[in-house]
Amino acid sequence: MAFTKESFDQQNSESGAFLPTENDLSCLSEPVIVQEKTIPNRVVYQAMEGCDGTSDGKPGELTKRRYIRFASGGAGVIWF
Repeated sequence: MAFTKESFDQQNSESGAFLPTENDLSCLSEPVIVQEKTIPNRVVYQAMEGCDGTSDGKPGELTKRRYIRFASGGAGVIWF
């Protein structure tokens, strides 16, 4: 089964959970001011394990590639 908004809404309803969804995501492209700095949009990537580091836990080339992709994708904030 493909993961779509509709399939999520159906699973959400069937489980009895209430996780609202929205069709209009234009608010994510609006800038926001945080501590006197203007963030160009509301897309934020938080630091999380991507299983792409070295065997001793250090960032590797795949880690670097992941964060470059986040930045190239237009994220307003990349949290390290």
